[in-house]
Amino acid sequence: MKVTGLIKEYDTGLRAVNGINLKLYADQIFCLLGHNGAGKTSTINMLTGLFQPTAGSAEVFGIDMINDFDKVRNLMGFCPQHDVLFDLLTPMEHLEIFYDFKGADPDPKVKDKEIMKLLTDCGVDDKKHDLAGQLSGGNKRKLSAAIALCGGSKFVVFDEPTSGMDLSARRQLW
Repeated sequence: MKVTGLIKEYDTGLRAVNGINLKLYADQIFCLLGHNGAGKTSTINMLTGLFQPTAGSAEVFGIDMINDFDKVRNLMGFCPQHDVLFDLLTPMEHLEIFYDFKGADPDPKVKDKEIMKLLTDCGVDDKKHDLAGQLSGGNKRKLSAAIALCGGSKFVVFDEPTSGMDLSARRQLW
């Protein structure tokens, strides 16, 4: 991923992001740290297509993330700051739906294998048939992480991925 001169200025005149430049490489983990109000979420929202930047450019795998975001969507996984789950679906149903949204391998055996691995790896396999609305905050967070990882994501963006998780769950997930 290459980000050049990324700026976000809101209608109020507040400049939340002031010219970020990044170069990230395959198999790399990058953490964006800063105090509250530093522009972390605004940056993430621009890189995930939720906000249009005021200026600057960003590309991933040679694809323009600002103007060709539809091409980027199938490559990306995103775990937003707040869980976006359907209370009446189970973790397994969430992963099945989001896997299909991503347009991943349609072979049912491949799909089932990936979903079961994600449920296990993220620590919600014992809750796979429970309704999401009845999961604890930590298990909802784990499910959100699994959703971001499903469907063959080539790069994944997490905003506050472990908020609401206890320490042992944080260690287990990462």
